[in-house]
Amino acid sequence: MGWEAAAPFDANAGKSKFCGGFSHPFSAGCRPGMVTAMVKLTVMYPWHEGFRFDMDYYTQKHIAIHKQDPNVLGIIIEEGHSAFRGGSTPEMVCVAHFFYESIGKLNESRTPEKGRRQLADIPNFTDITPQDQISEVEYLDLSAFGVPSEPGHG
Repeated sequence: MGWEAAAPFDANAGKSKFCGGFSHPFSAGCRPGMVTAMVKLTVMYPWHEGFRFDMDYYTQKHIAIHKQDPNVLGIIIEEGHSAFRGGSTPEMVCVAHFFYESIGKLNESRTPEKGRRQLADIPNFTDITPQDQISEVEYLDLSAFGVPSEPGHG
């Protein structure tokens, strides 16, 4: 699905649900235990035999347009290395998550011009056809409920 093919979502969904108006749920302005919500655009690059994917190019050049976008609150990039259950190959070579305050902010960022630039750049780092998904994400700070946050306590 290309950028231009995606229809804008419900304009009424554009209200921020962030606690205290802060830009991300890990902000010091959030009260412990408070549920916060945001919108996430996930772009996935599925594994296939003999794939080509230049992670350095992807993280340093392709993602640059999003790093400069004031509507993007954060980016998480995952590089798949192996499958947890029953396999040595990951389902996805790379998964990128882009976080927005609201669907309205995501739609502001998804201009046709940016979309054309991003789509034209894909052959420079991969031969994989990306898949995408838009989700609403809720975050619950479990530390407020006595759940340890140290590694190994999950």
